[in-house]
Amino acid sequence: MHIGILEDDQDQRDYLMLCLQTQGHELAGFERASQLLRALREQNFDMLIIDWQLPDACGMELTRTLRREHGWQGLILFITASQGEEDVVHALEHGADDFLSKPINPKELTARVAALGRRLADDWPIVLPATH
Repeated sequence: MHIGILEDDQDQRDYLMLCLQTQGHELAGFERASQLLRALREQNFDMLIIDWQLPDACGMELTRTLRREHGWQGLILFITASQGEEDVVHALEHGADDFLSKPINPKELTARVAALGRRLADDWPIVLPATH
């Protein structure tokens, strides 16, 4: 999968990229939301990993903007240091497909990315039953 990682902490971004490189993913890292938005005009990502606290945006608002205003249909894994139930619900309601709390466990990260990736691979057409 081609994955964009938006994490302003260089060490965290490098760690995420190292964990996912071993799984064979193509990765691009970004420090600022503005960099990611520019990249989305030029690159096709299957998944975005977005941190909540960013220097130039709120990750939660960015997720909502990507979904509602840009019509972005790719997968979004939201990460944050917060572990509160309300934060998880808030992220999912704003358009995240999944949520992962820091500190990141590498096995959980790769498992969640793989699980989300199966959604792309399965790409089942939705067939509605005929009405009479």
